[in-house]
Amino acid sequence: MLDIDQEKNPEILRQMAKLAVADNKRLVERIITLTEEVAQLRGKNQQEVQLELDRLQDQLAELRSELYGKTSERRGRRKKKGKGRKKQCGHGPKPQMDLKRVETLHSLDEADLICPKCGGTLCEWEGQHEQSEEVDVIERTFVIRIHTKKKYHCCDCHDHVETALGPVKLIRGGRYSLDFAVEVALSKYGDHLPLERQVRMMRREGLEVSSQTLWDQVWALTNVLRNLHGKIGDHVRSALVICADETHWKMLDKKSKGKWYLWGASRRRAAYYEIMDSRSKEAGAQLLKDFSGTLVCDAYGVYVSLANAREKAVQLQLEQGDTAAARAGPGPLILACCWAHARRPFAKHEDKYPDDCSHVLDLIGKLYDVERQVPFEPADEDAFAKQLGLRAKLRIKVSKPIVAEIMQWAEKTTVGYLPNSKMGKGLNYLLNQRKRLEVYLDDPLVPIDNNQMERGLRNPVIGRKNFYGTKTERGAEAAAVLYSIIESCRLSLVEPKEYLRYAAHHAVEYREDPAAIPLLPHEYAAAKST
Repeated sequence: MLDIDQEKNPEILRQMAKLAVADNKRLVERIITLTEEVAQLRGKNQQEVQLELDRLQDQLAELRSELYGKTSERRGRRKKKGKGRKKQCGHGPKPQMDLKRVETLHSLDEADLICPKCGGTLCEWEGQHEQSEEVDVIERTFVIRIHTKKKYHCCDCHDHVETALGPVKLIRGGRYSLDFAVEVALSKYGDHLPLERQVRMMRREGLEVSSQTLWDQVWALTNVLRNLHGKIGDHVRSALVICADETHWKMLDKKSKGKWYLWGASRRRAAYYEIMDSRSKEAGAQLLKDFSGTLVCDAYGVYVSLANAREKAVQLQLEQGDTAAARAGPGPLILACCWAHARRPFAKHEDKYPDDCSHVLDLIGKLYDVERQVPFEPADEDAFAKQLGLRAKLRIKVSKPIVAEIMQWAEKTTVGYLPNSKMGKGLNYLLNQRKRLEVYLDDPLVPIDNNQMERGLRNPVIGRKNFYGTKTERGAEAAAVLYSIIESCRLSLVEPKEYLRYAAHHAVEYREDPAAIPLLPHEYAAAKST
C-alpha cells in the first residue's frame, strides 16, 4: 500500500489526488441520496431537506476548490462609472542605484580601421562615443583565504613572544569562515534552498563540500545566536498588542511521533517562532508565557482556553484575598478576533450566495477602507501618536456603526441557513465572536486582522515546502532561531544578510559573556540611522 507521506514521485501523488477526489465525489453523492431517503422517512419538510442538501453540496464544492480552485481571497471591486484610466503598456527600466558600475571599452578591430568610402585610415574621435547599459552577473567566487599572523618578540629580554590575532572563528579551529556560515544559513532559511541544492550550486562554482559540513555551520551559528532568539521572544511578549498563529511542521525523523507545529507571535518590529510537538494548550502557554495584553488571533480553542484560565486564576486569588499574588502574576489576556477570518467564508462562497455574501463583503470592505486611511507605517513617536489618535476617532465615528450593521444583518440572515452549512458557520462566527471582533474598535493599537502574523508564517511555509520540514529536533530549533531573526529584520526594514553578519560576529566575539547580546534588528536599524 502506498504511503502518501513517504511518496516523492509527483506523478504518483497526482494520480492519488485524482482518485481521492473521485472517491469523495462518489461518497458525497451517495450521502446526498441517503439523506433524501432518511429525511422523507422522518417526515422532514422539503425546506429542511434542501438546506441539508445545500450543506453537502458545499462540502463537495470545497473539496474541489482545495484541489483545483484559486488560493487568493482577493475580490474584484466594482468599477465606477465614467471614463476609465488608460492602461499603461510596458514599463521603463528601474534605476538600480545600488549596483556597482563597471565600464567596458569597445574599440574597432585593426582590420575595420579602413574608410569604406575612400580607403583611408580611421582615426579615433577624441571625446566622442556612445553609451548603453545592461545588467550583467559576475559569478560568486569561493577562495581559500590564507591568514598570516605575524610574531613579535621582546627586543630587551628576548623571553616574550606575541602573535597577531587572527579572524574570529565560529567553530574553533574550523576551516570555514563566519561569513560562509551566514551565507549558508541565509540561503536556506531566507531563500528556501535546501542544503543538498546548495552543495550542487557550490560545486558548479568550484567548491567541493558536503551537506553535513553545511549543516555543521548552520548548527554552530544557531548555538551562538540562541540568546538573541530568546531576547527577541521577550521583546515580542513585552508589547501591549501581539499577533499569534500556528501551522503544521513536518518532522522527517521516523522516531518522532505525532504532528509538529510552528508557532509564531509578532509585534510591529519583531517576530518570534518556536517549533513544538503539539498544538495543545501547553504549547500555546509556552509561546505566550507571561504575556499580558491583547492577543490578535483566530478563534482557536487554545487561545480561548488560555484567556479563560488566566481570568479564573486572577478571580480566585482575589476571592481568597490574595491581592498581592493577583497583581504579581500575569495580567489578563484579551482576545481580539481577526476580521480576515470573519470575511473568509463569505468570500469563498460568494458565487453560490451572491446577494448575502456581496452585501456583507461590501460592508467589511468599508471597514478596511477606514484602516487604509491610517495604515500601520513606520513613524517617529510624535507622528505615531498622531496616527493613533486619528485611527481611534475614525474607528469610533465610521467603523463602529458599520460593525453594528454587520451584526444586525447576521442576526436576520442566520435563520435561513443550517448551522453546519458553510454559510451558517460564517454567520455563527460573526455572532459568537462579536465581542472579540469589536475589541479593535476601542484600541487603536490593535490591527483589524491577523494578517501580519499570517504573512510572517509565509516565509517558513515556503521553506517547509522546499525542504519538506526538518529531520531532527535540532533542525527544528535552528529553523525557529533563524526564521525569528530573518523575519524580524524584514519587519524592521533591515537587510537580513547585513544584520546576520553583525549579530554573528558580535555573538562569537562575546561568546564567553551571555549578557552581551547583539542589538535586536529594530535597535540595529535605529542605531544605523543616527
